Amino acid sequence: MINLKLNVLSRDEVESIHLAVLQVFEKTGVKIYSERARRMLKEAGAEVDEKTYMVKIAPYLVEESIKNAPKYIQLYGRNTSYRLKLEKDNLYTVLGSTVP
Repeated sequence: MINLKLNVLSRDEVESIHLAVLQVFEKTGVKIYSERARRMLKEAGAEVDEKTYMVKIAPYLVEESIKNAPKYIQLYGRNTSYRLKLEKDNLYTVLGSTVP
């Protein structure tokens, strides 16, 4: 198996984008139409406006979620012998327009 690594952004660029996103989440917020998602975020400590669907998420909530996220996700095909482990630093390519 060939092990390739693709770096489009530097670590500093990734960190800059991350900090900008944290600022948008905290100051501007994001519109979330899912009632269930808004309820979960509110229970976690986010500020939720039910009239506008806007949710403001404090940076600590994002950082905590990143720390608690699984290290990989396992995808399975209809045939259980076909599976794919999606994990950090791996590059995946697919053919087709409807593949997630």
